[in-house]
Amino acid sequence: MELRDAAAGPDPGAADGQPRSFRPVHKLRSATHAEIQRAREILPSPLVDMFEEIGFCSFADGLFYTCHSDEIKSIMALVFSNDREISYKDCHAIGYSAFGDIYVWSNKYYDFNIDFAEGFVFCRALTVKD
Repeated sequence: MELRDAAAGPDPGAADGQPRSFRPVHKLRSATHAEIQRAREILPSPLVDMFEEIGFCSFADGLFYTCHSDEIKSIMALVFSNDREISYKDCHAIGYSAFGDIYVWSNKYYDFNIDFAEGFVFCRALTVKD
């Protein structure tokens, strides 16, 4: 995937100004000031900057959605309430797919995903030895 500087203007290959690799992007809503402030406390800056710039969106005809972590916090609590290694308090959903995956950020384990269709959590930080 080629990344472009937003200041360079729209993707020349995209007549509608949306990046080719993510088209179509459908903005669901803008992020509120309070959501941005909360996100800055728990998420990496580039991700928060994206939420601030484009809000919460769906990509690829609804195959992927971004979300504010508080929207899915209760699901995180259910998934990790009895887990000894992963605390739901350190898990922040950033998006979900149409196929039953929730994409998560954790300051301790970085990015990982929960696959509800297959019934597992994939966390690379827990599978790679130092």
